[in-house]
Amino acid sequence: MTLVTDAPSGLIRARRVVTLFPGLEGDCVWWRDGRIEAVGSAPKLERAAPRDVPRYDFPDALVTPGLVDGHTHLALWALNRRRVELSGLRTREEVIARVAAAR
Repeated sequence: MTLVTDAPSGLIRARRVVTLFPGLEGDCVWWRDGRIEAVGSAPKLERAAPRDVPRYDFPDALVTPGLVDGHTHLALWALNRRRVELSGLRTREEVIARVAAAR
């Protein structure tokens, strides 16, 4: 079985391709020698790519570049773990104690 990641070149046809580059979208990605050659409409890229390039169909897939944090709760949680809640404290000593306890 050949995986998409094993192929040095190929076409992926999907429901949607998100590039995070304004104005560059489509439903197909063509890569050659491990680098993105083009993103666009499947019919257009089908004509442009050589016939011997492997084709992969994922009609229900959303293709995104690399690692995309589509839901930031994890990142916000990590940031908030480094914060110390000081509201309600009235004295300098209370603040110092709370910060020291958070270390």
